[in-house]
Amino acid sequence: MRPRDDFHTTDPIEFNDRFALEDALTAIGGSVEGHCKAPTENKGDPCEIDEDCDFNGGDGRCGPVGVDLLPPLTLANQCTGYAEFVVALKAKPKGGFRKASAPIVLKTNPSADPITGKPRTPDADRMVLVCNPGP
Repeated sequence: MRPRDDFHTTDPIEFNDRFALEDALTAIGGSVEGHCKAPTENKGDPCEIDEDCDFNGGDGRCGPVGVDLLPPLTLANQCTGYAEFVVALKAKPKGGFRKASAPIVLKTNPSADPITGKPRTPDADRMVLVCNPGP
């Protein structure tokens, strides 16, 4: 998922798609938040917007907002409920519709290995949903 602060769109379908995925992940214990990057006094605190991190008025910087799963999921093959995504066809200037697509990118930032304390390798997956107009 793109972070919210990098999710510049006025398309209500894109917003609904994002929130559908967030809802599915929060239903299994996730929380939607970012973490303060600045100032030092608030670094690591949960946030959604820069103002959540302000210490001296205007100095706050919230990192990308995503879904945190804390504690980490430990059950094998744990699944979310369904998340409804809409891929709306694009209108042609002279009438009719053309194919449209909507990429979904998910990235994991796993916690450190509990035995060695070393960071584990992040993983990312990309899937593209495509809607083709009927004949």
